[in-house]
Amino acid sequence: MSVLSQSYKEIELIVVDDGSTDDTISNLKNIDDSRLHIEHQAHQGACAARNLGIKLARGKYIAFQDSDDEWLPNKLTEQLSNLKLHDSDIDFCSMKTYSKEKNYITPNFPINNSFNLEEKLLISNFISTQMLLVKKKCFDKVKFDESFPRFQDWDLLLTLCQKYKLSHTDSILVKQYISNDSISNNIAKANDAYEQLETKYSSLYSHYPRSYAKFLYNWSLHCKKYLTKKDQRNILALSLKYSLSLKTVMRFIETYL
Repeated sequence: MSVLSQSYKEIELIVVDDGSTDDTISNLKNIDDSRLHIEHQAHQGACAARNLGIKLARGKYIAFQDSDDEWLPNKLTEQLSNLKLHDSDIDFCSMKTYSKEKNYITPNFPINNSFNLEEKLLISNFISTQMLLVKKKCFDKVKFDESFPRFQDWDLLLTLCQKYKLSHTDSILVKQYISNDSISNNIAKANDAYEQLETKYSSLYSHYPRSYAKFLYNWSLHCKKYLTKKDQRNILALSLKYSLSLKTVMRFIETYL
């Protein structure tokens, strides 16, 4: 409902039912709003659903919303204004993430530091799909890569930022809610996705060794419970090679020496 309650009213809301088995469709059919369109597909995953929604969309801009998350009322209004102000192709807002079990809030990746935006994107997955407003033309040749088990949003932004201009609306306009059984907590899939990202963007990482070092460092920490000691040591040692930061050195010493 947070989409239909936006202060910006000229929207179409495409809900792609990805083979759901709950009461999603019956609940949606109770909503009397001509802007709502429901599409069905056999279960193929979230990114296949997003790609279908992009294909069906008739508007000039595309935004995304996951089922459990919430847009604040001025999300589209503020982002459209910022997109036009900066003459950009893609805008991302800030977001707060809440855990249903622990009720904590995780901050976004800091925007203002010594890394440029492309370098930041190589380090960390800090722009989620819910935060985006994108000109539809950007998807003419770029889609969500359905081969990724996780981090499809990260992969998408790394591709788009090489072709299009990004801007940032410095306002928290999305609330994300995660649970312990969320795909975002699946470490095995995260490890596979890190491997795919490293391979797919190897040429970019070669241009930004500091970002590569931090990417590897984050990989070793994020997937620690899944990686063998040997694999984690190898990843962290490679991070040391490109970084030699005191933090990474101390982490290596504490863990392995």
